[in-house]
Amino acid sequence: MQWTHVARKDFADAIRSRMFIALSVLMLLLSLGLFFGLSISTDEGITFEQAATTMVTPLLFLVPLIGLIVGYMAIIAERESGSIRIMLSLPLERSDVMLGKFIGRLGVTIVPIILAFSLALPAGFFLFEELQLTQYIEFVAYISLLGIVFVAIAVGVSGMVATRGKALGIVVFFYFLFEQLWTIVPTAVYWAINREMPTFDDPPTWYEFINVLAPDPAIRNALGGVFFEGAGLGNDIGWWISAVVVILWIVVPLGIGYLRFKSANLN
Repeated sequence: MQWTHVARKDFADAIRSRMFIALSVLMLLLSLGLFFGLSISTDEGITFEQAATTMVTPLLFLVPLIGLIVGYMAIIAERESGSIRIMLSLPLERSDVMLGKFIGRLGVTIVPIILAFSLALPAGFFLFEELQLTQYIEFVAYISLLGIVFVAIAVGVSGMVATRGKALGIVVFFYFLFEQLWTIVPTAVYWAINREMPTFDDPPTWYEFINVLAPDPAIRNALGGVFFEGAGLGNDIGWWISAVVVILWIVVPLGIGYLRFKSANLN
């Protein structure tokens, strides 16, 4: 369990640099601000489900970005400073470094989210009379899983390449492709096959499957099945398929990153 030492040091370094505190304050202010802002934005009031739908937009932009920023320098910073050789001179394997860095950066990203929304929970119950704890847990789980996936992608990329420039370019590409542009991909594939735009009344199953391959829709679809016994996006793709996609988004980048890091020349 040598990776635990790496994880603890990584997390402690983030606290000393005040990154953890800054993220915690940011998430708390964001959650409380959105709660109060949405609750007073209409005279008739809104349900928490409606509020959560609105809150997703800024969080969908912010949380993946935080995960990528926190994670992309995880291993590259050690390589560029030369401290990676010191780490590996200790009784540590490269797998310990990879896993420890992932868990450490995960803590820096996810703990502030859970802490902030836990502290904001009383405000949620006060502002939204129909708020159910299950709804709230699903929302926090959704935001947390977004962070987990993008931290995994960033740490995996950090293990794949040797310079921060390459790592930054790759994570920026991932962010724009899967968070900003992915909705275009299924439509483009459909047009390439049928030479016409899809009708959204009854799209084919393969079209819906491509749509839920991106992290955000995959997480929403998976959690929709877990919490409400049905597909979270109202489509034909089972929640368990999306759950597998989410797991692959975590495991595959870390696996590829580890294999590249394992064979890398660190001299």
